[in-house]
Amino acid sequence: MSRALVCALLAVLIGACASPVGTQSDDRQVASTLSVYQSLSAGIMSGVLARIQAPDSSRVQVRVEPAGSFWYVEEALLQTVRQHGLVPVPDSGAWQIECGVKDARVRYADVRRGGFLGRRVVDRTTILVLWMRVNNAGKGAFVYDQECRAGVTDTIGVDDVEAVEHPGIAATHGVLPPEGLFASWLEPLILVGAIGVAVLLLFTTRS
Repeated sequence: MSRALVCALLAVLIGACASPVGTQSDDRQVASTLSVYQSLSAGIMSGVLARIQAPDSSRVQVRVEPAGSFWYVEEALLQTVRQHGLVPVPDSGAWQIECGVKDARVRYADVRRGGFLGRRVVDRTTILVLWMRVNNAGKGAFVYDQECRAGVTDTIGVDDVEAVEHPGIAATHGVLPPEGLFASWLEPLILVGAIGVAVLLLFTTRS
């Protein structure tokens, strides 16, 4: 093996160690799990409003159960009502929308490295299940009554997990699975061994 080739190999290995490759740039903002829930809630409400086709400026009462426990869902639902040109009211609305939160959870899976010696990443799956029931007070009848499911999976850094979870909201927390054997210690061991071999070959070539 020529000295030039050995030097090139050594440079590549040292460069990989010094500048690990990640899957996201460090300046990219990672969405909090709370904001993901709100985005899913808004999507569900938009779908319901499209189905019932309430006239503009209609007064809409929104109630979320269990009361107080899912304030972030209620906040997103009310904001979506406003964005559709409707008027949220605390009671006596021409439309009453009841929302029951049946499931809200986050799951982490597949801890791995984003490239050789890259940052550790994990797949985050956020799931929201709401039971939406809409009453048209003018007709005295329920015009919508069904379960709505929504979910999204993205990839975040393992070191971002604590930041995206909310300390006071259990639904934003999940169990982080252990890292695979290769990513945890075998991969760095291979790199150290490869560098050692390259250095040995370099000195052998020089001699």
